Amino acid sequence: MAIYYGDGSNSNNGRIIQHDEDYGALTRYTINNGSWHEVDSSFRCALTPKAVGNILKCTLVYNPVLNGGEFGGVIPVIHYSSGGNQSLFGEQDGGSGIARGNILGNDSAINEQYRHNASYLFWQSCVVGTWSVTNAGQVHTLKMYAQMGNGDIVIGDNTLQCFMQMQEMEP
Repeated sequence: MAIYYGDGSNSNNGRIIQHDEDYGALTRYTINNGSWHEVDSSFRCALTPKAVGNILKCTLVYNPVLNGGEFGGVIPVIHYSSGGNQSLFGEQDGGSGIARGNILGNDSAINEQYRHNASYLFWQSCVVGTWSVTNAGQVHTLKMYAQMGNGDIVIGDNTLQCFMQMQEMEP
């Protein structure tokens, strides 16, 4: 049921209808694998969408740390049984780019999301992506994936604890 506001608008557009969230481990994650992989299988949140066409808004907060010469990427990934694991983002580059459906199968995709050429550097990162629901009634799980192009990324080295959340919204 819509809530009607004094200015004549209502809550039907973009109304959040469910929410889930999770915090990452209190220990460090060290990512040194050159292939896309899930960072921590116990760091997830999940929803069962109520309707096709609804939007899942996914937020991932983390603090990567890199040393000089290191580069790699960290992305939010959505999983549902009939679609498998899907990146929420594609790669933007000087060429034709890479569509989000092709990211996890390409170990050089988004591998320079974080690149550092000097000495030790910390970043505060918040990545927000959306997913349009095509299969209501199937559990959709948000995961944190990473891969390294060179060296390693440390997440959680005296920084904020990792956090993720999913919200299902009506369009």
